[in-house]
Amino acid sequence: RNNPEKRSDPYAFYFVEGSLYNDLTLDKYEQENNYAYSEEQRAYYKQNPGAAHIDGQHTVFGEIIEGFEVIAKLTHVKTDGRDWPISDIYIERCEVID
Repeated sequence: RNNPEKRSDPYAFYFVEGSLYNDLTLDKYEQENNYAYSEEQRAYYKQNPGAAHIDGQHTVFGEIIEGFEVIAKLTHVKTDGRDWPISDIYIERCEVID
């Protein structure tokens, strides 16, 4: 999909398995994305798994705390040339946990 304004799209979402980062990698992402990480962000990514490469570009709206076997199945779904699933996938249930 072409979405240069990065407008909200209820169908365009993905799951990210976080990683720990070092300064060299964070420097690289800053250059690639024209984005500057604060000292707090750098400290966080060095100690907590995250997805630094999409900071400032996407909004995180949830965390998976169970059901990882479902995510594992999703990684094996057949996709087209743009990495879009051949068949639609629907989230049937989710819940908000305070």
